[in-house]
Amino acid sequence: MATEAQLLEGLRQADAAGNAADAQHFADAIKAQRAVAQPSPEQPNPVMDAVRAIPGGLAKGVTGIVGLPSTAVNMAGNLGRKLTGQEEIPDNDPRASTFMGIPTVGQANDAVSKPFGGFYQPKTVAGDYAQTAAEFAPNALAPGSAAARVARVLVPAATSETAGQVTKGTKAEPYARALGGLVGGVGEGLGEGAIANAGKPPAPTLEELHSQANALYDTAKNSGVAIKPEAYDDLANQVKAAVTDAGTHPKLHPKIAGVLESLDDARGTAPSLGDMERLRRIAKGAASSIEPDERRVAGVVLDKLDDFVGNLKPDQVASGDASAANSLGAARDTWSRMRKSETIENAVERAQNAAESNRGNLAAALRSQFKSLANNRKAMRGFSPDEQDAIKALSRTDVLTGSLATAGAFRPRGVIGALEVIGGVANHEVAPFAMAAALGGEGAQRSLNALTLGKAARLSAGLRAGAVPAAAESGNSAALLGSLLLSRQGGH
Repeated sequence: MATEAQLLEGLRQADAAGNAADAQHFADAIKAQRAVAQPSPEQPNPVMDAVRAIPGGLAKGVTGIVGLPSTAVNMAGNLGRKLTGQEEIPDNDPRASTFMGIPTVGQANDAVSKPFGGFYQPKTVAGDYAQTAAEFAPNALAPGSAAARVARVLVPAATSETAGQVTKGTKAEPYARALGGLVGGVGEGLGEGAIANAGKPPAPTLEELHSQANALYDTAKNSGVAIKPEAYDDLANQVKAAVTDAGTHPKLHPKIAGVLESLDDARGTAPSLGDMERLRRIAKGAASSIEPDERRVAGVVLDKLDDFVGNLKPDQVASGDASAANSLGAARDTWSRMRKSETIENAVERAQNAAESNRGNLAAALRSQFKSLANNRKAMRGFSPDEQDAIKALSRTDVLTGSLATAGAFRPRGVIGALEVIGGVANHEVAPFAMAAALGGEGAQRSLNALTLGKAARLSAGLRAGAVPAAAESGNSAALLGSLLLSRQGGH
């Protein structure tokens, strides 16, 4: 086989002789030999590509949280510009609209990556998935088990990147990535909730609690328990002494004076458990006074009565079984759980009735109802501190619900949605963009409605079961999902 030097010499001689056919033959032979000798480009190693993509993904996850508010503002601004025929401003452009001077996701990404010549760009599908998983890594900061934390990262990352791969290179890609992550995150959260509730007995219904409480009250009242007069008189003396020590005066605390009078009326008798329950209800009425100091003293009376009945001893009973007093305490607890859950259910019903007039925004209607409840000091006194925290959490937005609410504004019935419809009709070039934004906004709003309603339902069920989840439990494990979704439109 001729070497390249020999072929070059043949080409020179053919050119000198003016033999075009031979010259072309030698030229083709040289090209073919060089093509064979040229080494094929080295294929990137998927594992190494994935490893190199992780640092940039982690950085984007952080900038996504920091720059979320400004990116959301710039996205809304770009919609207005598009509807009015103006040029859109990229998220990393210095002219991009910002919130309180905070950089957008794109601006933050440029600032972080510039010293390194930009973020590493994955060259394989494995690298793309690794980078996306790293971007969702902050999702693992939400409380929960190790398995749950991993799932919160990998599930939305997988659905988001898969949607991105399907639409890669198209205008729909950023929206597909965001919606894919939303579907995965919400689905993972619902699955996590289902696993957490698996094996737990269902909470009793309001009707069941009502029946249980009445049955327990009947058991206590029909027990035939009669308290010895001297034991009751001793209790009345203790209550009076405690009230005196608390610093009361009949003119300043008229309801407390009424309670003491009712206690004195029963002196010298052998009151039943039913009688004791009636006395307690009188004291509880004083505890609902608009005067804080009177409520405080009424609480002292209630504690004395509950302690006496709850720890009733055989030598304090003239007849009947002292243990029947346990039914009275259980009845109060059951009735309390029923009334508290009923308060939550009523708030949900009012929100559902108001949602239609609020453009279908059930989540906002629920927050409004729970905010009213949280600000009602009289109503909140009936709940424990943990239960109060759970109610307050339902009246507020977190990162996830706030981000979904922002996206929900783009739905057809949202604040921005009307402009989308007008712009889509007036300008056919805007129509595809408006349709994509409207569909995404509708999906976000429906997800937000379902998540908020689910939190309220879990609170109600927890109250009926006597085990309220901690306020830190958001109801959806992906507490940071919203910021990471919007950040993918700001600079993936």
